[in-house]
Amino acid sequence: MKKGTNEELRDVYNKLVTSYDKVNSVITFSQDTKWRYQLIKELSKYCKEPKFILDIGSGKGELSKIAKIFYKNANFVLLDYAENMLSNSIVEGDKIIASFNNLPFRENAFDAVISSYAIHASDDMNQTIKEIYRVTKKALGITAIGRSNNILFSNLVKIYLKCLLQYLVILAHGDPNHYKYIYYIYTKVPSNKELKRIFGTYTDIKIFKEKALGSIYLFVGIKKSN
Repeated sequence: MKKGTNEELRDVYNKLVTSYDKVNSVITFSQDTKWRYQLIKELSKYCKEPKFILDIGSGKGELSKIAKIFYKNANFVLLDYAENMLSNSIVEGDKIIASFNNLPFRENAFDAVISSYAIHASDDMNQTIKEIYRVTKKALGITAIGRSNNILFSNLVKIYLKCLLQYLVILAHGDPNHYKYIYYIYTKVPSNKELKRIFGTYTDIKIFKEKALGSIYLFVGIKKSN
């Protein structure tokens, strides 16, 4: 993948359904679920008893499944660009096919917006966060690919993604061609310093933790007043 257009990414994700969970576990050394759990645990400290939660780039709903442990009475809406992901959902809730750069909801429609390993695919991170800000009433909880401002760390991650990742994907019985896009995304994603600046424009940042040499971040923020 050279351009990484929305259509190309949608095609990739539609093909990942059967191998997605196992590959994610292998390439993160079994940390992906742990980081999702940590994100929701941190979010629950600042967002109490939300009634409506939007999960953007939801995939099959792995993050919503964890969120239901903390928010048993909440109503969940899963939004993804890949139809196959939504049709294989592991959680109950309304399902919407749409892009997170143009969310089809009114302002303040949700008490919280959550997302895991998705928004790094955005071609315009400021627009994506602006849209999330628009539709949430209170809180944001996001984990995604980031890029450390430490040059050594960022170069080590590049080596891992370009040279080693494909072999782990094969080990997990996935197609390495479907995961080449991760390297492309990593090279274009804003640095973690820039991500914090964007998040800080729209929210009061409560948590911003870097994981895996800064290649993953956990972010929790509370919406700023207009």
